[in-house]
This record gives sequence, C-alpha cells and structure tokens, in this order.
Amino acid sequence: EISRAEGASIDSDALRLVSRHAEGSLRDAENTLEQLVVSYEDGVSLAQVEDLLGLGNSERWLELARYLLMGNTNGALDVVNQAAWDGMDMRQLHRQTLELLRAAMLLQWGSANMVDLSDHITSQLQDLVGQLPAWRIMQALKLWGEANMRYDAPSPLPLELAVVEICDAQASAPSPQAAAA
Repeated sequence: EISRAEGASIDSDALRLVSRHAEGSLRDAENTLEQLVVSYEDGVSLAQVEDLLGLGNSERWLELARYLLMGNTNGALDVVNQAAWDGMDMRQLHRQTLELLRAAMLLQWGSANMVDLSDHITSQLQDLVGQLPAWRIMQALKLWGEANMRYDAPSPLPLELAVVEICDAQASAPSPQAAAA
C-alpha cells in the first residue's frame, strides 16, 4: 500500500524480503522501504534489497542449502568461506540458510502454503525435496539450527563445523529398514 501510494515501483519478491527482514516491525519496514526508494529511483529489485540490507545473494543461500541437503561437504565449505571472504555477516548467512532448510521441511510435509519465498526459489527447493528422504532434511535443519553464532559471529568456524557434521551424516545414513521404522 505504501509503495503504491508513493508511486514507487518495487518487485513483490523485494517487498517480501523487506517484510521478512523487518521481523514484524512496521517502522523498520517503512524505513527500509524509504531507503530503497531514495536509493533506487527507477524501481527496486530483489537484488537491490539484498544489497542494501547486506544480505548477500539469495542464490548463494540456495546453493548452500542444496549442498547441505545433498551432502556435498566441499561445495558447502566453499560457499561458506567465499561468503566470509566477501565480508558477509555469518549470522545472516546462517539465518537465511536456516530459512531455506525450514522451507524444504515444510515443502517435504506438504505445507507449501506456509513457505514465504519467491516462486523461483520455492520451485527449486520443491525439485530438490523430491529427491531427498525426509530424515535428511530434518537432520540438516536440526544440525544447522544448532550452530552457535552468538559468540563468534565474524568467524565461519561454527558454520564450517555444522557443514561437516551435516554432510558427514549423509555417509552414516540410516539403513533402509531403520529409515522405514
């Protein structure tokens, strides 16, 4: 409503990200929207919102989630370390990847209406989820969520440890009998 009233052109995915980032604070969402409209007078895209908020690239988060779910340790470590080298806030990488893993869980259990991501990302996650057993998604979500970013936020170490633990769990997957039970 605000962007329409102000005559601002902003993508729906960009608005969705502003809303999620504000975490329920209308004032924060309005402030972010104002900064975006002033900074990008020709229209606001998702990439511009990510840039302004210092969130990095949503494709990077999706790539990391994919590597985690597929058990690709090397690929996941590369993404985490590249994000650290690029100066990305590791807590933000943790939070955004956790959101994607949560979305994968919701998609796995048929709750697509609870997923608040762009159609492009949701579609890619849905394709990935179709290839994975439910235990794999749950295990990745649980272990990634347990990574403690509180005390060592600038360091990629907590995320690197979580990557190794999640991807190593693929090698020690439950037997088909145990998974069925």
